Amino acid sequence: IVRDEWKPALRVDVEACNGCRLCLQVGCPALSMKEKIAVIDQVLCTGCGVCAQVCPEEAILEKAVI
Repeated sequence: IVRDEWKPALRVDVEACNGCRLCLQVGCPALSMKEKIAVIDQVLCTGCGVCAQVCPEEAILEKAVI
């Protein structure tokens, strides 16, 4: 995959995630559930942000650049 602009991987705010699983319906291979909380595989995440757009709790955020 060639990208014109690099986007940071996303992260889940575990305090905000309510386990509704709506993000999983996007069909992204980077998303899974662990102990009723969404988890994003940082290696597979392309940073497209579709999962963040569907999250009703706004629990999926851009990972801060350190």
